[in-house]
Amino acid sequence: MAFLWKAMGLLEAVPGFPYTPSSGVGSTTAATPTLTWTMRPGVGSEDGRDVTIFSINLSKADSSVKELARHAMKRAKSLLLPGLLRCYGAAEHQETVYIATEPCEPLKTQLLQSSDASSDEDGDEEEAFLESVALGLKAVGTALTALHRNNFVHGNVSSDSVFVITGGEWRLFGLELATTFNEPHSIYQRYASLLPELRRPPETLQLNYETGMHISNVDSWGLACLIYEVLGVPREESRSQFE
Repeated sequence: MAFLWKAMGLLEAVPGFPYTPSSGVGSTTAATPTLTWTMRPGVGSEDGRDVTIFSINLSKADSSVKELARHAMKRAKSLLLPGLLRCYGAAEHQETVYIATEPCEPLKTQLLQSSDASSDEDGDEEEAFLESVALGLKAVGTALTALHRNNFVHGNVSSDSVFVITGGEWRLFGLELATTFNEPHSIYQRYASLLPELRRPPETLQLNYETGMHISNVDSWGLACLIYEVLGVPREESRSQFE
């Protein structure tokens, strides 16, 4: 299996990370305004379980990317809640962060496929698509409810942070900004400026926002933006649609 790790720039397996990239399968990029991950199908070396391996190389990254990637790894391992993408294991080795999750693909990939096929859809197919969207949004809502009940805010809800698992179910991920409610100098407060303005509630754009912080409404705004993104409203028009 060493040649599989060489394809990822490593000479050996990652210590404490019993997952190996699958052979003969290419990678996918999952990009958000905060981080860009490489996704590869993989398999558990101990139990043969199918996984998706997220990785990000930090050797040339600035301090903010390093902090966000390590924070995402920490939250992925600790926040095992309904509606979140299930993390099976994570590790950092040779300045690269690895996260193994249940098999998935970016929601954006499926949305692009649906968009390409939209001209050929009949009424039944359109209804099936809308039903899948409704179920997907319900799953995201379940994840946010679980986070909030545990005193966490996600902070990065969008089509970039949603993934589709086997069977077509949606799962929320992208935990690099996840923080506890009203945490002083939280990672969300320090890096929310990396997000497009249309994905941030108007009050968070105010200069004095950090002095009167209360970010429990951030996910409500993000969920609303996700609904518009999924249903085909261009992102650059999202804010004008809300105002």
